[in-house]
Amino acid sequence: MRKLSGTGKKPILFLDEPYLSGYGSAFMPLQRHDVISSIKEVMDYLRERADVLLGIHCCGNTDWSMIFETGPDIISFDAFSHMDYFLLYPEAISRFIRRGGVISWGIVPTGEQTGKESAESLVLMIVEALTKLEKWGLDRKEVARRSILTPSCGMGTMNDQSGLEVLDLLEAVSRKCMDLD
Repeated sequence: MRKLSGTGKKPILFLDEPYLSGYGSAFMPLQRHDVISSIKEVMDYLRERADVLLGIHCCGNTDWSMIFETGPDIISFDAFSHMDYFLLYPEAISRFIRRGGVISWGIVPTGEQTGKESAESLVLMIVEALTKLEKWGLDRKEVARRSILTPSCGMGTMNDQSGLEVLDLLEAVSRKCMDLD
């Protein structure tokens, strides 16, 4: 991270936390404050050593208010599969955006494609989310400026052709979102 910081660009490092989707279940006996404290400890360590933007990615559903509380610069989630659950936290999302946070909308599916997804249908999902955030009092254009569009989750296990299809669809979604007013 220090080496990348020396390039004059601010690097981004994501903590990939797929296991947080198990938080609150009998299989994850950790307390909320322990989870928050542990993640904050790692983030503080990284921030002390490099000028870096830190993100957290959770590809499943979780207690998103807990994730916001850890203090990341970016929150990345599977918007394709979990948009409704994520949007159950209006206060936390609003505070996060107002303090300068960035939302990484994992809008293009990487594992649950039906083959019927189109750039138009995925853009509609983003527009619906932006409309909801606007109803909460957030400026739609500010939220859009503080957003990143990504695949829903990792692409490491995809074959080359499927990976290219996901990236092509992501490009089409991104272009259509740039045309929104």
